[in-house]
Amino acid sequence: PSSQLIYDSARNKYNKDLSGTKYELSDKYAVIVESSESATYITPYFEGKPVKQSIKRLDVGGKLLTNYLKEILSFRHLDLKNSDRLIKQIKEDMCFVSKNLMEDMRCKKGKYLKHFVLPDEDLKKKGYAVDIIDESICFCNLDVYTQHISLDKERFQIPEILFNPQDIGLYEKGIPDAILECLKFAPADLKHKFLENIVLTGGNTRF
Repeated sequence: PSSQLIYDSARNKYNKDLSGTKYELSDKYAVIVESSESATYITPYFEGKPVKQSIKRLDVGGKLLTNYLKEILSFRHLDLKNSDRLIKQIKEDMCFVSKNLMEDMRCKKGKYLKHFVLPDEDLKKKGYAVDIIDESICFCNLDVYTQHISLDKERFQIPEILFNPQDIGLYEKGIPDAILECLKFAPADLKHKFLENIVLTGGNTRF
């Protein structure tokens, strides 16, 4: 399984650079969190072997986040139904995980405002993210930023689904709760050993 390859790679490759530090991966305890396009898999390892009865799959992945962003944009009367690749790029270029969700939610509107300039097929220009839209810049008397999408707090609300899928009506555990559930097999005095050795991998871990 892919989690075994990830675990072995982390031990054999990265431990060489991290040897003797607090970041060195334990030979006995580890949790592999693999969050990809369609789902998230959580696999605890004990003494180098997966604890198969405790492996958990969450129906929460990159596709769910992309679809949620598409739904948000649809309320703005933007026709992006057949633009999954573009919406995925917007998500990857503009979204991030909040370090303090409640504090960020209370922030003044516009603090996290960022814009994505849509691609221009006629000019063969790719889409890209910018912090500031300069409305004074024109090209052939047309505003070059006419076709753009602006996101503010949505930038961290979308990845938050990974931690609280209930926010969009999905009755599924988030990644932190799922990790704790996977570790029910472990004695109470050993759980912290697993929690100190979590390996994150997959596209959704790059926010």
